[in-house]
Amino acid sequence: MKAKIYALLCVLAFLGGCGAQTEVDVEFQRFADAVYSVDGLRLVLNSNFLFESDRKTLKQGAVKILRSIHRQVQAEYFSHVSVVAHCDDALTEKTALDVTQYQAQVVAGYLWFRGIAASELEFDGVGFKEPIASIQTPQGVYLNQRIEILLT
Repeated sequence: MKAKIYALLCVLAFLGGCGAQTEVDVEFQRFADAVYSVDGLRLVLNSNFLFESDRKTLKQGAVKILRSIHRQVQAEYFSHVSVVAHCDDALTEKTALDVTQYQAQVVAGYLWFRGIAASELEFDGVGFKEPIASIQTPQGVYLNQRIEILLT
């Protein structure tokens, strides 16, 4: 009888975890947001956490942040990872596209290096074409300098 109850509890515990949202990595929460939606999970991080003011040189602590992103990606059930980098309009359009393409490639490359299959990864840099805030304020500029990782 105890064995049947134990087996039933194990099955219920397993089913309770299916489709449930996993906890967001505590380290990840220090520098990024995780938003669950019908599309999947969107991880949003400000690119200033990873890159120096030249927007291409990785900061000294960037690897620690990239590890945390990888842990968060590994904790989720997904079949596709899309990395998209954005910036403000302080750069020319061509430079903005080049910089954001490079930033997205760095993040996607790290995820690939850590074991995410290349067939599950895509990356893109969109420059300043998709702002989420006004560029008229410092806060708006900050919010537009972001890297989004969508897990579907």
